[in-house]
Amino acid sequence: MKFTVTTHIGSKIVLEVEDNDSIEHGEIKINAGCTLSDYNISMKFTKREKTAEQETDQNEKDERSVQVEKEEPTKMQINIEANDGKKYTLIVDKRYTIEQVKAVIPDSSALLNDQQSLSFNGAILDDKKTISDYNIQTNATLKLMNRMPDKMAIFIRTVENKRFRIDVDNNATILKIKRRIMEMLKYPVEQQILRYGSMIFENHQLFTAYKMPAESTLDLVVFPQNPPNKGK
Repeated sequence: MKFTVTTHIGSKIVLEVEDNDSIEHGEIKINAGCTLSDYNISMKFTKREKTAEQETDQNEKDERSVQVEKEEPTKMQINIEANDGKKYTLIVDKRYTIEQVKAVIPDSSALLNDQQSLSFNGAILDDKKTISDYNIQTNATLKLMNRMPDKMAIFIRTVENKRFRIDVDNNATILKIKRRIMEMLKYPVEQQILRYGSMIFENHQLFTAYKMPAESTLDLVVFPQNPPNKGK
């Protein structure tokens, strides 16, 4: 059987093969010993239509046209940089979902996938989308971050050494926390100072801006109200 092989650059090669020959594992050699497997090649078969004269000729050999296309490799190297400074190099398939990428990051077993986020160029990547969906190229660097829970528990310690718990939202300001304290302990907001060691918390700041770990204990200092001014 004769095959005409057209490569991805347009050159043509005529091959004679047996019916039981296989193209798998590079068994068909093309152009001076270069195997199909060397080039990650796919073959498309198109059977030529025979003329009436060819149909009547029993000795006419079956001819087929083979289109050989060079496929883009799917394996690629990417870099992962964790927020603790650790760096990893991974070999992945560009068809991997972001969730699959997270699953093969070393040392990630201590965290569930839903507690991790990967970002690229400042954008958080969707777990269900693939590397190719984001047009991520070889040697690109992705950032690995630990997702903060929607809420976290902190403790407030009073000057009487009493300690109580408050659940804080990620978007809670220090002012909002002080209002919660006022509801619980009846101390006016303007009399409260929250501190952690030597650090004093500012009313307008988000609590998360201070990067405090969950179950941190903040000290509450309450100043007495200023007495009214008395005329001399």
